[in-house]
Amino acid sequence: MTKVELTLLDRNQLMGKSCLKVINSYGRKASITDLAILMGGFVSCDDYTREEKDQSMACGKYWTRTISPEQKVTYIDSNSLDWESEMYYRNRSIRPMIEKIEWTSALKSKVKIDSLGIPEINLGSYPQQIVDDKQNTVLEFLYHAGYLMKTKKHYTFDDIEHHRDFETGFTSVIYPSYQLENDTFIRVLGHPDAGFYLSNSKSVEIGKPYWIKISPVAWLVDETTGILISKRNLLSGIHFAKKNSQVNTFEDSFLKEYLDTYMQKELLIEISPTSILEENPKLKQFIYRKY
Repeated sequence: MTKVELTLLDRNQLMGKSCLKVINSYGRKASITDLAILMGGFVSCDDYTREEKDQSMACGKYWTRTISPEQKVTYIDSNSLDWESEMYYRNRSIRPMIEKIEWTSALKSKVKIDSLGIPEINLGSYPQQIVDDKQNTVLEFLYHAGYLMKTKKHYTFDDIEHHRDFETGFTSVIYPSYQLENDTFIRVLGHPDAGFYLSNSKSVEIGKPYWIKISPVAWLVDETTGILISKRNLLSGIHFAKKNSQVNTFEDSFLKEYLDTYMQKELLIEISPTSILEENPKLKQFIYRKY
C-alpha cells in the first residue's frame, strides 16, 4: 500500500470560504464508532449524520488541528458546531484525514458513490463496531477455550484508567487481534469512563468483554483537492497534549505523535490470512457453527 500520512482537518477546511467541497456536501457531523465510545468518547443520543438516523450513526465530538493563541484547540461537536477546548480532555475523537496521496489508477477504481451521491473509498482497516450478542458470546467462549488464533496485528490505545487524569501522559495498552474464519476482532472491557450508549442502543456494562470487528475504513473523497476524510470518528481517549503542556502547533502535539507512531501504521496495514502467527491445532477439532 502507498505510504501516506495521517493528519486532522483544519478549522478552515470545515467552514467559511475555504471549506472543502465534500464537507459542504456531507456536513461537518461524523458518527462515532463503538471502539471510540468504549475508549471514553462522547456520543450523542440526539445527533446523527445525514445518512441514517439510528444509534449506529450517532455522532461524537472530534478534534481539529487548529490551535488558538490561548492554547485552545478547536473541536467540532455532535451538532456540527465548532468550539474551543483545553488540550488535555480525552473524550474528543480522532477523525483522521489524508491530505496527500498518490491517486493511482488502481486507487481510483476503488472509489464508489455513497447514498448521498458523495464519492468515498475504503482504505485500510480498523476496529469499529461491536458484534451482536450471539457472536459476542461465541467469541468469548472460543477465547477462553483457546480456540481463537492471534494475528500479528495489534492496536495501541491509551489506558482508559487515566481518562480523567489530565496530568498523566500517554500510557500505551496493546490490544491483540484474533482471527476466526475470515474475520478479525479485538476484545475490549467495558469501563465506567466509556461513553453512554453503543450502536446497539444499550448502555456500556462495566467489566463486560466486548468483541469489536476489524473492518474497512470508509473515507470521503474531496474531488477538488484529492483529500480523504474519514467518515467516522474512529478513536477516542487520546489527548491533544497533557495538562500544562506548551503546544503552539499541531506538529508539536502528542496527538500528532500518536498518529505518526501508532495509528498510521495500525490503520493502513491490511489484514490477510498470511498475518496469522501460527496454526492453532484446536481449531481443527472445532467446527464453528454460525447462528
